[in-house]
Amino acid sequence: MEARALLQAAKRGEMEALEELCRIYHPRLCRYAYALTRSREEAEDVAQEALVSMLRALPDFRGADAGKFEGWLLRIARNRIYSEARRKRPAPIPEGFDPPDPAPLPGERLEQAERRARLLRALDGLDAESREMVALRYDLELSYAQIAAALETSPARVKWRLRDAREKLRKLLGDGEI
Repeated sequence: MEARALLQAAKRGEMEALEELCRIYHPRLCRYAYALTRSREEAEDVAQEALVSMLRALPDFRGADAGKFEGWLLRIARNRIYSEARRKRPAPIPEGFDPPDPAPLPGERLEQAERRARLLRALDGLDAESREMVALRYDLELSYAQIAAALETSPARVKWRLRDAREKLRKLLGDGEI
């Protein structure tokens, strides 16, 4: 079903369309939440809570296209993450942390884990807004316009902040890493 038709059917309360929206957006919400929280459990909780909130508020959603819907859904997840963060301080990334990745060859696994841990530590060197924009751009592969809609800012600011974030990451990692 086309995205616009799916969204309209879901707004009418059609169960199959609602289930399909959840199936499509659950993995994206998990990746986004994981990029911000660095916790698989929290990411799963945030994704579930965002989907429940979406299901409750969907009849009032005024947008008609999937891009606006995704931005709206990401803002719901973002608000949940930041509300929770205000209640507790985030835990630092443990040394040697190995996030999930596609099955690498046995000899590459250690090198990839070390590179990934360095990148995660470097990302922690960015401010929250830049880290979030990096996650939206490179984890979820959103366009500048989609990121701007999700964060309620301008595409020019997104482009500027991402350029600065990449530059800072280069300095933190050394020029060859990015």
